[in-house]
Parts: sequence; C-alpha cells; structure tokens
Amino acid sequence: MSGIKFGTKVVCGNGERSIINEIEAGTYVTTYNVADSLKTSVIVSEIVKEVESSVISITVNSGDILVCSENIEVYTVNSDWKLAKDLQVNDVVLNLELEERVIEDVEVLNESTEVCHLVLESADIKSYIVTNNGILIR
Repeated sequence: MSGIKFGTKVVCGNGERSIINEIEAGTYVTTYNVADSLKTSVIVSEIVKEVESSVISITVNSGDILVCSENIEVYTVNSDWKLAKDLQVNDVVLNLELEERVIEDVEVLNESTEVCHLVLESADIKSYIVTNNGILIR
C-alpha cells in the first residue's frame, strides 16, 4: 500500500479541504477521471494508515509541496500516470483547476513518515485531487 503524508489536505466533495488522516469512511472526495475528463465526487470506503521508511517530496512551480509514498501514482500531462519515485524535474502535473504545474524538485526523504491512503467506492474513478494545489494522484 502507499499513501500521502499525514496533515496533507484533500479536496472534499463540497469543495472544502480536509486533512487526509482526519477523513472518515463515508466522506466524499473530489475526483477527476482523466479518461473522461470528468470532475466528480466519490465516497471514501476505507482509510489505510501506515508508516513508510522513506517518502518522495515533490515541489511544483507554484511552491506547493506534496510528500507521498514512492509508489503513489501522479498524473503527468507529458507521460500519463507515473510513480512518484519516477517523477523528474520538468514533468507537468495538473492542479485543481486543471491548470498545468511544472515539477521543480523531486527529493527522496529517508525518514519515517506516517502516510494515509483513501480507498474509494467507485472502481471506475481511481484518482483524487490532493493538497491545496490539487495534484492528481491515485
């Protein structure tokens, strides 16, 4: 399993942002189905919390930072879905408004980090928008 660092905000179905490790089953989160170019809300069915021995820190040109497990998939405009550990400087991601953001730094942090993974009810929509800048992950 893989996840997003505790304390990271996720965009909920009502547009508000909630801290990922405080979200409960039954909460709606905002999702974006890349194949259908459709933004919608999906119910969280399960929350998985764990500790990772190392994580990836991703900084985009807006200054926002996402810290996640190396096996989280991040949507990139230039290569579709990529594992966080395979991201490179100048890869382009999308924000909440579906605007492009350029990755400026990718760093491996070898430190014990609590992460959280949201399992969504819909099998068709596997991406959700995370952090204040809205990076799409699954």
